[in-house]
Amino acid sequence: MKTLAKSLVACVILLFLFLLTDAYSQQSVYGEQTKGTSGKNAELNCDGISLSSTATIVKVTGSNDGFWIADSYGVLVQNFSSMEEAIGYQLKKGTYFVYPNLKSNQNKASVKVTFN
Repeated sequence: MKTLAKSLVACVILLFLFLLTDAYSQQSVYGEQTKGTSGKNAELNCDGISLSSTATIVKVTGSNDGFWIADSYGVLVQNFSSMEEAIGYQLKKGTYFVYPNLKSNQNKASVKVTFN
């Protein structure tokens, strides 16, 4: 009976460690766009994310009308017309930046993209 209890405790601990490791394997990146005055003070802000291997988009949130992903050279990688459209999209190893599309009559928008 004690051996069964010890085995059960060991299994629970291993399951907990597996779930904890999986939760920490996710990475997120946050981007903003401010409309400003055309040609004067419009802003794009994103610190970027460096992916060490291929990663899949698992969640997207924000106050936006879709978003786009650019690589470290500023080249457009992909443009999404909705946040749901991006779920499941994969990016290869590299550094990327995300920027939200503004909704009509919107001055500022944000997007948060989570990878697994």
